[in-house]
Amino acid sequence: MTGARRSEAHFNRTINAPREARELVRTLVNGASPSFLEDALLLTSELVTNAVIHTKVSCGVVATYEPIDCLVVTVRDQSPIALEDRSTVESAATGSRGLELVDAVATSWGCNATAQGKEVWFELAE
Repeated sequence: MTGARRSEAHFNRTINAPREARELVRTLVNGASPSFLEDALLLTSELVTNAVIHTKVSCGVVATYEPIDCLVVTVRDQSPIALEDRSTVESAATGSRGLELVDAVATSWGCNATAQGKEVWFELAE
């Protein structure tokens, strides 16, 4: 990646975290097409919202953007709860369709266990 831009931030577990993460990504991909920006903000919001709703910890966001190529956003948390363990009555009642949306819109996405918890990421091609 030549000319790649990178930004990262740590967000407390509050209702403001998704908005703050969207602003981080909006600033990073400044100049991208409106449809790319819209998808990037939607996907970022979904992953950060999942972290806020389903964990009891704050999260970190790392975003890397290669203009006219792709954006990769990674949301890290220190929760030991894996994504597949979240099929509770509570999450089913609140919709729990965020990852289905991520799967439909992102070029690719995934989840990796880390020594501290997990990271959920998406890649969006421009």
